[in-house]
Order: sequence, then structure tokens, then C-alpha cells
Amino acid sequence: MPDVRLAGAVGCGLCAAVAVFALCGAPALSPAAAWLRRRDSARPHPAWLEASKHWRPPPGTPRLLEPLRRQLERAGWRREAEAVLAATALCSGAAASLGLVLALLLGAPPPVLVSLLASAPPALVLLSLRTSRRRRRRLDQAELASILELLGLELSGGGSAQAGLAAVLAQTAGPLARSLAELLAGAQLGGGLPFDVRLERLATARELPALRSLAAVLAMSRHYGSGVGDGVRALAADLRRSERRDLIARNRRAVNRVLVPAAVGVLLPFIGILLFPAVTSLLRAYS
Repeated sequence: MPDVRLAGAVGCGLCAAVAVFALCGAPALSPAAAWLRRRDSARPHPAWLEASKHWRPPPGTPRLLEPLRRQLERAGWRREAEAVLAATALCSGAAASLGLVLALLLGAPPPVLVSLLASAPPALVLLSLRTSRRRRRRLDQAELASILELLGLELSGGGSAQAGLAAVLAQTAGPLARSLAELLAGAQLGGGLPFDVRLERLATARELPALRSLAAVLAMSRHYGSGVGDGVRALAADLRRSERRDLIARNRRAVNRVLVPAAVGVLLPFIGILLFPAVTSLLRAYS
């Protein structure tokens, strides 16, 4: 009769391997390999594979996955929400199997250990999303400050706002610059929403209040014909001050993260070594 613990360990290892493969994904294909795959996709496939292509999730699934999709977009992750959810579920299953095996080996209560290990992958995914969101917002604010400063210099020469922004974006490389260039190209083609409305939607998606303020300045210029140079320069100055305050706060937290372990790991043992003779003398005197 096969050992139950061995079978559980093997199953846990297989689940972990599948979860790692799902998280890492397939490697990037070269142009030749991509062309071969496209050529092979034109060939007839089995009936079960053709039927699987027409599968669609239940009607309520996209609505339930919309918050996760929005968080992934704000964090800058290129993965689909369905893939992230499936990989997290696989990792939770593997962790639950590992918790069950450990509970059988150690004699611990299985529900407690299984629930703790199964909840670890979703917690790690949420923590990674939160960290990625903060990092992307910080990088977007720094890039937006540079774009606004260059735009202020372009506007000081007497050009229009969209022409100056197009000149700045043509010489700027970055994720936010590419998104702004796409919005500006779509607005200049016509037949759609104005650039300030598109910019406000991008500000909501990226969680950038300064970008929403820029959209308000451009909207006022479009409706009332007011200048945008002073507003752009004020926004750039506000972003630089906010970046400076954020840098000071992060430096203070970094100092605290260094000093607290040093005080606990160095100062307390040093005090204990110094006081050890006095404490032993007092114990001998009162014993």
C-alpha cells in the first residue's frame, strides 16, 4: 500500500510546479518562431481544440474581475486578470496541499495550517500589487514633472499647448510619455473626444491628480482661450515640491529601519554584557 504522506508530497510538488509555470508564463518568441506559430494556427485543428476556442466565461465573470483588472492596470502589470487569478488559485492549492502534508507530519491541527498557507499567495499578490502601484505612481509623478517643465519652456516661446506637448513627447521616452503621445495622436486625428477629456480619463486610470489638473488647465484654455504657461509651470513646481517631501519621508523611514535593528541587535547585548557582573554580584549577595 503506498504511503499517504509520500503521495501528498508528490502531489504538492506537482501543484507547485504548475503554479510556478503559470506565474512565469511562456517565454518571448522570436519573430521567426512567432511567424511559424501563426502559420501553424492556419492549419486545421482537432474538434476539441476548435470547440475550446469558442469557450467564454460566465456572464457575470467579467464584471467580477473588473476591480482586479483595474488594479492590474494601475500597477502596470501586463498579465490578464484571468491568468493572475488562475495562478493565484494554483498557488493556493499547492500551499494548501503542503499545509496538509505538514499537518500530518507534525501532528498540528490541519484546518489552521491549511488555511494559513492557502491564504499566503493571495496576500502576497495583494502586497505586490500595492507595492507596484506606489512605485508606478512615484515614477509617473517624476516623469510628469519633467514633461511639464519642458512644456513650460516650449510654451514660453509662444507656441500652442498641443504643439508644445507634441514636441516634448517626441523627445521623451517613458511609459507616461508614450501614453500621452497616443492620446495626443488620437485627439489630433479628430472624430473623438477632446484631448483634455482623454487626459482626465488617463489621470483617473493612473491615479495622478496633477494630470487631472493639467486637463483642467487645458479645458479652460480650450473653452475661454486663457494661457496655459503659468498653470503648467505651477503644476511642475508643485510636483517637484511633492517629490522632495516624499524623498525626505522615505529617507527618514530608511534611517529608522537601520537604527532600530542596530539598537536591538547591538545596544541591548552590549548593555547585557556590561551589566552581567553587577547582576551576578547582586544575586550572590542576596542569595
